[in-house]
Amino acid sequence: MCELILNTVGNTDFIKLLYGDECKSYVDRAQIMLDLYLNTPDKGLNETPLHFAVKFGLKNVVRVLVSYPCCIKTLPNKYKQLPIDIICSRTHQEDEELKKEIRLLLEDQYYVPVLRSDDNTLQPVIGQPFSPTNPLSLNTDPISPRLEVRAFAGPMTKSRALEFRKKWKTPPRLRMTPIKKSDDESDAIYNPTNNLALRLQDAEKGLERVGRDLAEEYQVSWKEYWPFLNDFADFRTTEGLMKLEKYLERKFQDQLFHYKTSNDNIINSNENSEKKLQIDEIDYLCNKLQSWSLFTSNNEEQNNVDELEFFTPPSSPKLMVDSSDDEMQNAEEGFGTFLEGPVPTKLDHAVYNAVSTSLNSITYPNIYRWQHDMQLAMKRDLYRYQFLFFYFILNTTDIIFSTTINYELVCYCCNYIIINY
Repeated sequence: MCELILNTVGNTDFIKLLYGDECKSYVDRAQIMLDLYLNTPDKGLNETPLHFAVKFGLKNVVRVLVSYPCCIKTLPNKYKQLPIDIICSRTHQEDEELKKEIRLLLEDQYYVPVLRSDDNTLQPVIGQPFSPTNPLSLNTDPISPRLEVRAFAGPMTKSRALEFRKKWKTPPRLRMTPIKKSDDESDAIYNPTNNLALRLQDAEKGLERVGRDLAEEYQVSWKEYWPFLNDFADFRTTEGLMKLEKYLERKFQDQLFHYKTSNDNIINSNENSEKKLQIDEIDYLCNKLQSWSLFTSNNEEQNNVDELEFFTPPSSPKLMVDSSDDEMQNAEEGFGTFLEGPVPTKLDHAVYNAVSTSLNSITYPNIYRWQHDMQLAMKRDLYRYQFLFFYFILNTTDIIFSTTINYELVCYCCNYIIINY
């Protein structure tokens, strides 16, 4: 309810309905209304809505209030107490965990961003942590490429944000000594979260893939910009999956519409040709019937019988081999529907890596269908790449046929390169 009220009074359309066409700047009036609802104290104790939410231990309300940048967290009440000084002072039971969570919300919340240039002329970088009170300072030089925030993790405290950024930027240190490592240590080294190869293999989404897993490890929210949605989303949450589900639903509906339209056109053309053929056959039969006469003499009938020629019936027709039979045997699956067309692109692979593979097919039927199409496409591509790679090896070098090289070893190495690189 608190979030609904704040979103309503801060909406420019609501302000336009409230004040009519007399107001010149609805944006400024909406900001004033939002500030009044957030920071106006009561007449008794001079306490703001944030004071009330904090002292009664309403954590979710506190989260909603502090999510607005215009919410002032340092306004004192009648007894010169700040909201952070009266946490859970009116609750029935002492809950240290609740106090800790509310205290973290009242502190400045920081976010760790990924900065990319709008034309991809610069390498992506992990920016400095920023907060609503300390906004991010981007390059405003008109000559240099414009940087934009394409992903961010948070909110976190400043110390935790600095630690998050350091771990995100620093590649793992691999030991080159044969010292035996424990299972936990080995998993930490080869964990995809800390794998530097992700950034090198995927120039467009490598940093995001590492940050996505790191945000899950730190248990903080993650937002990532997707151009086809024109919005930030996390496909590991219900909200992000619903955005993707609606987008794919529209794609499949458009595909079904075009399919029905093309089929209707084909059916109409076939019906027209069949009708024309039927009309031609009817005209031919009518002409033949008109040429026949039922009134014939006996002599004419006898002459007609005598003039009949009897032929040996033809042999059975030869078996004709139709190319359509081979096409039916070698028929491939039809094209699926992907994010940007009938074939998968880099964007499809990036979204496939961002979406969890264990989804409920009933809740997300369109995502489940798209994942199935992606798996089939990647399987076909793997076989195709393997064939091309081995064809290239067999036709460009004679090393495989050397007596000093093990053929099976070379094939194993080639297969390993294809699967992993």
